[in-house]
Amino acid sequence: MISEYVATRKMKRYERECRGISSGLIELMNIPGLGPKTLALLHKRVRISNFEDLKRALDTGALLKLKGFGQKKIDNIKRGIDLWLARQKRMLIGVALPLAENLRKEIRKIGLIERAEVAGSLRRRKEDIGDLDVLIISRDSPRAVRELIRLPLVKQVLELGDTKATVMIEGGIHVDIRAVARESYGAALQYFTGSKQHNIHLRKLARDRALKFNEYGVFRGDKRLGGRDEAEVYGFMPKLIEIGDLDILAHPSSRLLGTREPLEMDFERVLDAASKVGCALEINGSMYRLDLNDVLARTAQEAGALLAINSDAHSTAQLDQIRYGVFQACRGWVQARSVVNTWSWAKLNRWLKARPRRSNANHWTGRRTYDRVGVVAQVSGNSGATVPPDD
Repeated sequence: MISEYVATRKMKRYERECRGISSGLIELMNIPGLGPKTLALLHKRVRISNFEDLKRALDTGALLKLKGFGQKKIDNIKRGIDLWLARQKRMLIGVALPLAENLRKEIRKIGLIERAEVAGSLRRRKEDIGDLDVLIISRDSPRAVRELIRLPLVKQVLELGDTKATVMIEGGIHVDIRAVARESYGAALQYFTGSKQHNIHLRKLARDRALKFNEYGVFRGDKRLGGRDEAEVYGFMPKLIEIGDLDILAHPSSRLLGTREPLEMDFERVLDAASKVGCALEINGSMYRLDLNDVLARTAQEAGALLAINSDAHSTAQLDQIRYGVFQACRGWVQARSVVNTWSWAKLNRWLKARPRRSNANHWTGRRTYDRVGVVAQVSGNSGATVPPDD
């Protein structure tokens, strides 16, 4: 099916399976309490194909005639609809921020709660806000959550568990409250702050380096590398460099122009680690990345770090993107001696061969190219390399 889609931009099997299923019906799966089995039954028995059909069936009592649809189940569906509709409403940051700050202040007054922070899009200071995410640390999570939902600010409790609650506060804002273990708090705060695309890329960075990253922390196998605070989470790049896991660190700031902000990393630590072991930092030539940018590229050179200019080509047609990387380097006054792929092949080869390789059965070894031109991005063991002399 993949080759079929690449060739035709269509998949006959997918189109056949979707035949007769409206997009409105699929959208209803976003309503809490409405799973695929329930929707399939409603579609077959009551001909529900969109939200208006569902609302009409609820208003007329048509669902009460169905086997298994008692008043309790219908009430749960209605609550799910209220939650779904509320989550589609967004408010301006100037309205949401004061309410969130007041909520955090009241939560912090609860003696059982050691720490409380607001995450989500509000913490990213997005211009409009949907739900709020609040993360807490407590020595007695179930009791702390129960005390929290009794705050005067809380107008309605929608869901309640030992470590999680969903409530509605004044202003009609829905708040997801999560009690998190102390050793995972930084990772959870990062994860629930987002954005989704940012988290996906962080997981890819970790996966490409034989790591696992989630809301519980950063792990190599069963060993936790970080997660207690966000500095540990974003510090995993310099740690990887220091222990010798990289020849070249690809698009170090992880930005995508216009869609994703750069990582909030300690760039000085990254530079220090890279300079110590001779790891190069990439200047990525993709027009969507240009990463490192000119300022960081110059900073890297001044710190004694090596650089590699790359096209980020995913086809031969994109090979000329390398010129955009060269433009960035020129803007940053980068000199050729600092750029490993301006070296002769003999010098580059000596640099690569001089870098020690770990051979560990429990560790992924061997070179990995992140891009399809001659710059090698390695995720196997290597450290302590020095710049070879010119020919």
